[in-house]
Amino acid sequence: MVHTQPTQIDKDAREVAEQLLALLAFRPNDEASLREWYRQAQIFADFLKARPEISDRIPIRIWQFVSDADIRMRDEWLARDQEVVVRKFVSGLRRGLFLPERDIDMEPDTNRRVGDD
Repeated sequence: MVHTQPTQIDKDAREVAEQLLALLAFRPNDEASLREWYRQAQIFADFLKARPEISDRIPIRIWQFVSDADIRMRDEWLARDQEVVVRKFVSGLRRGLFLPERDIDMEPDTNRRVGDD
């Protein structure tokens, strides 16, 4: 069996996945925890921005997740939607893939709120 060393892109993908999962697991429920969430999200954003070879591959839906914690606290539907999107993206990262927007977005028929008929 041949063992190869992980490439830099593999390492970067793993790091992005770990940081996204940490943000996803942290569910702020008051002003103090929201401020802490945004502090951690800023560290993640700074990590990405310092690496244009990575940040250029981050879909807009992931950037929205990073900036929408306050909205997710008020909108459970958005929270579920963004969690699905982040988990799809992380799934790709674990395979060394930075999935494009079209591959992480929810299916059109599930991207509606109950009662929007």
